[in-house]
Amino acid sequence: SDEDKHVYGTDGVGPAIDFDGDVLVTIDTGTSPDTPSCVMEHKNRLMLGIGSSVIYSGPGLPHAFTAADGAGEIAVGDTITNLNRQPGESSTSTLGVYGKDSTQFLVGDSPSDWKLIPYKNGVGAYPHTSQTLNHAYVFDRNGLIDYRASSTFGNFSQSAITVGLQPFVNQFRAGTSCSVVERSKSQYRVFFSDGNGLFCTIVNGKFRGALPVQFAHAPYVAWEGL
Repeated sequence: SDEDKHVYGTDGVGPAIDFDGDVLVTIDTGTSPDTPSCVMEHKNRLMLGIGSSVIYSGPGLPHAFTAADGAGEIAVGDTITNLNRQPGESSTSTLGVYGKDSTQFLVGDSPSDWKLIPYKNGVGAYPHTSQTLNHAYVFDRNGLIDYRASSTFGNFSQSAITVGLQPFVNQFRAGTSCSVVERSKSQYRVFFSDGNGLFCTIVNGKFRGALPVQFAHAPYVAWEGL
């Protein structure tokens, strides 16, 4: 029910937070420093990106991060910038683990059979740019990247879909601040720390166009409403 739903968040400078609509509390993972930069629920666990590791909670226990609770750590070898569950049924979903210069996919149902599959070095994601429409999308030095699963589970393909906008991408790409999707318009929207933004329209997996925008005040947090 809505009463059981919580919001989890990170800011990269302090512990993760848990907000139930009335009370906000911090989450102690026991790591040092305890400064996760991204968060995602996956396989009934809270997954946190801290440095170059994914820290995961016990099953159904978002505040439990000891081995006795079934929690653990997965080293990925690159500073994590985004976590994003790939589209699919909850029983078969895969977690995308993005660094600035790498992409990996966590496949499997639980720590007993989880496997981290490296996808491609040199293709990653800038911080706070992973979103899901019909596919998973991120923004990196090549612009907007479309990730999609192939016919074989665990295999993925990717392509840059804003090739024609590379001069814009080159000018503003290093300062991404946040992103969001506008589902009613089938848009992926990315914002930059200088107030610029890029709205990309994607219909049924096909790129239809993009519009650069500029705001007087730079957005730093974006939220998808209902």
